[in-house]
Amino acid sequence: MEILLLSPHPSLIETFKMTDDRVVQTTAKVDTNFVKNFDWIVCYGYRHILTRDVIDLVPAMNLHMSYLPWNRGADPNYWSWVDGTKKGYTIHLVDEGLDTGDILIRTEIPLEAKNETLATSYNTITKHMEDMFRRMWPALRMNRIQGLPQSYGNEKGSYHRSSEKPILLKGWDTPVKELIE
Repeated sequence: MEILLLSPHPSLIETFKMTDDRVVQTTAKVDTNFVKNFDWIVCYGYRHILTRDVIDLVPAMNLHMSYLPWNRGADPNYWSWVDGTKKGYTIHLVDEGLDTGDILIRTEIPLEAKNETLATSYNTITKHMEDMFRRMWPALRMNRIQGLPQSYGNEKGSYHRSSEKPILLKGWDTPVKELIE
């Protein structure tokens, strides 16, 4: 298969090679002309929104560092602590919305504020998400996992923009307990 990895992270490239997939990686904004020869698009930390014509042409999935529907959009690790929502990750199909597509895999990761900084919680969630993706890629690539709609019901979830997050003096080394006090 031909895979387009839209990501600044090279960590998944070996996963595609294990299934003999050919992969092209970029962080550039793509259009239908660029994607037309790919079988799958995998987004991971990609900063552009795929247009409807792109996702109509090639199926796309996204690796997102939140337990959707909470913390769609930017800085999900930060917002899960500040908003007091579940921590975890979701691998979901890409649709026209922002992190609103059908859920393929979603996992909650229990973390305790007293033991974490933004960096340690980010690294823990990233490791779990990448490990799950590696294990499940053979099934994902063959459409063997049925997506489930994000059923909000009374739980509307949340969405945040980068501009909402304040500047943190300690940056990634900010202890989580300081965020929530």
